[in-house]
Amino acid sequence: MRGLTSDRLGALYVVEPNRDRTQKFDPQGKGLLAFGSKDGLSKADKHSKRYLTQPIDAAIAPDGSIWITDTGRDRIVRYALPVSGGFGVATYSTGGEASESVEPARRMVDHKDGAKVERDDGAAVAVPEGALSEDLEITVDKGDENEDKEQKSVQRKDKKITAVSEEVQYGPEGTTFIVPVTLTLPYDANLIAAQGVKEDSLKVYYWNPTLKDWEAMTSIVDKKSKTVSAQTTHFSGYQVGGLGGVGVAALDDFGLRDGYAFPNPSRNGASVTFRMQPGSVDSIEVRVYDVSGRKVHSSSNFRFLGAINDGNGKGVQNTYDHVWGV
Repeated sequence: MRGLTSDRLGALYVVEPNRDRTQKFDPQGKGLLAFGSKDGLSKADKHSKRYLTQPIDAAIAPDGSIWITDTGRDRIVRYALPVSGGFGVATYSTGGEASESVEPARRMVDHKDGAKVERDDGAAVAVPEGALSEDLEITVDKGDENEDKEQKSVQRKDKKITAVSEEVQYGPEGTTFIVPVTLTLPYDANLIAAQGVKEDSLKVYYWNPTLKDWEAMTSIVDKKSKTVSAQTTHFSGYQVGGLGGVGVAALDDFGLRDGYAFPNPSRNGASVTFRMQPGSVDSIEVRVYDVSGRKVHSSSNFRFLGAINDGNGKGVQNTYDHVWGV
């Protein structure tokens, strides 16, 4: 068990990373439902990864939806309670309601007339006349978030960028244009609220695969449609992000916020997790001594969980875990 949160009616949500699910209990402690595991999912939902992998934390958004930090896939997943009952899942949905997986958009664009290619969620590219030298089939698809995954996370942290949309891949990748085209990317209003990001700070960011860095683009925010637009002369992967937010507030300086081990006590040879919340650090090392002063364990192999609120009363903090198989 890791994360805990409750809704305005007093229901308690318990995140279980070892079982890849979250449980809901009523105020009296009666179990109501469990959700998030892939048990019982259709082949299509399993293929779309509509399940949790090592969830660690949960938070309730202002609209009542539940956000789960899914560390196994380095994402935040939203669950909403439909009128019919049960939970529907959407990752980085674009409105207040849960949405299904968005299909890629593709269209043959005439080089003389140009055209707009748009997905159902609003991700689009407007190609003006004369931007292409020949007719071309253009696509708007989901980006590959596993490509350069570690570098992308590091650069977001260094630049204090909070991502508030999925990555969008415009293709064919590497296509260049004679005159600029206009990209439009939707962002998640609920994630904006949960992360405390200001809408006015939102920009489209381009992942430069050569420099391995995010580059901010001159952008226009449409608060009504919840989209951000920018112009470019080439295709690649793009994402909407904002500066600051609770996700980066814990990154600014060094200082031990908290540190503890669980389960305590450890029985029957159960593994022990050391959790540290040190602010901004380059490395962490833990050393364990027995009652005689003999060192029995040491390691600097800590896994960064991100800036999370683990329910210990310290708020959102940079959090690192090390598991010791006693």
